[in-house]
Amino acid sequence: MENLTVTEWLKENQLTDKEIDFVLTFIPALSTLSVDKTKAPHVLNMLNSHFPAFLISENIDYLLFENLDSLLQEYLKAKISTEELLKRMSEQGICKPVSDSILATVK
Repeated sequence: MENLTVTEWLKENQLTDKEIDFVLTFIPALSTLSVDKTKAPHVLNMLNSHFPAFLISENIDYLLFENLDSLLQEYLKAKISTEELLKRMSEQGICKPVSDSILATVK
């Protein structure tokens, strides 16, 4: 992996500003949910109101890699590898615990 920041890497992969904002809001939101799932309704409501084009379901556990990957691949039109995103975030210390936890569920 080149030494690009996560944001630089996302831009290099031609994500729009809105897509980058979504990714850089969604992963930290998952970090919150990994610590306290009772905050899910509030967090999901915030995500859905700020990013109406990215419909987040409260019935899906996005802390599982296959669910997160499915969401990101659909909404980001397969522009990036979810696994590489999480590895880059972990290596750069960005939401490292949740990134590592999600990566541990890769099948």
